[in-house]
Amino acid sequence: MTPHPVDVRSLVCFFHGARGMRRALDALDLTVRTGRPLALLGESGAGKTALVFSLLGLHRGVPGVVAGSASLLGAELFEGLQRLVRFEDGPTPAIRKDCLSWERALRKRLKGVLGRAVTLVPQN
Repeated sequence: MTPHPVDVRSLVCFFHGARGMRRALDALDLTVRTGRPLALLGESGAGKTALVFSLLGLHRGVPGVVAGSASLLGAELFEGLQRLVRFEDGPTPAIRKDCLSWERALRKRLKGVLGRAVTLVPQN
């Protein structure tokens, strides 16, 4: 069976904003089936760009993706990377992530896919 072009499970993504840490994606599930068009529609700030940028490793937000799984054309993007994320409880909960190692690993996994089989045309 051919894998789905995009398969996302329980994706959680945080970003720092003007009012502190914000959850941009909360346990998001999404499957794109082969040969089916997909449109991401939603209000401003709903997480459309956060989702696509997270999958393609394009955002510079910290900490970014912290949990969940995603595959792109059958290649698992985040497998084993959760070891680079640490949640800290306390009066001010924090998320610590080795962003440099995460970025390097994701870049290796996307090499040969981005720009060839997958591309992004942003809306302006």
